[in-house]
Amino acid sequence: MNQSATFAEFVRIIAALRAPITGCPWDREQTHESLLPYLIEETYEVAQSIEEGAANLREELGDLLLQIGLHNQIAAEDGRFTITDVIASINTKLIERHPHVFGNETASTAEEVARQWQQRKAATKPADSSILDGIPKGLPALLKAQQVSKRVVHYGFEWPDMAGIRDQILDEVREFTEAATSPEPDQTAIEDEFGDILFSLIQLARKFNFDAETVLQRTVARFSARFKYMERHTPKPLQELTLDEWDILWTAAKAAERAITREPITTSD
Repeated sequence: MNQSATFAEFVRIIAALRAPITGCPWDREQTHESLLPYLIEETYEVAQSIEEGAANLREELGDLLLQIGLHNQIAAEDGRFTITDVIASINTKLIERHPHVFGNETASTAEEVARQWQQRKAATKPADSSILDGIPKGLPALLKAQQVSKRVVHYGFEWPDMAGIRDQILDEVREFTEAATSPEPDQTAIEDEFGDILFSLIQLARKFNFDAETVLQRTVARFSARFKYMERHTPKPLQELTLDEWDILWTAAKAAERAITREPITTSD
């Protein structure tokens, strides 16, 4: 079966699932709103597959495509658009966004491509719009912070060197410490200063060109694995451990982890 026939069969199957009489009762009941949690879940499962080496990426992409197909079928039933309209729209957008591939512009680096794209978007926006318009409100805070950071830097809102970011982070930590140790601490001020620290760290992640969300997910997974090791190897209930005993177990957990990954053992994280 060729590519076009395979895709046509996929569209036919989705339509059959939603058919009023012969379709699946569960699929017929779904709406854009009811399907939203599944769309988000499948997106995260694709991300998890990639983080774990992409062994089952084909299957996870298929599950995500199913969600897209269902949303499209609901829209088609409502007479709003079809899958052909969706594909035509993204085809047009891809060509417009890549004049260095399909047009006469040139761009030799990924950074140059991103800068040109932001400039084109700014040129087509209303005069009273913001470069931050269009960032999804429902994004997790960490991802949203990264989007904001990436957009503003294209317009020159950037530290000239790494020392600038370092000084900003140290300054935010100082302000947080002052708020937290005040004789009359203000909870809102403490939270605001903590948020400033997090946002400054996002700038650092962008400067080093890595995704803060991915790094934090990896850190949480690493911590969880170490803690589970401690649960398995503790000589007594965890809540009865002394600080020294916690430290011994933590060091053992890190050593076990490094033995598996063959990474050098460090004295601290």
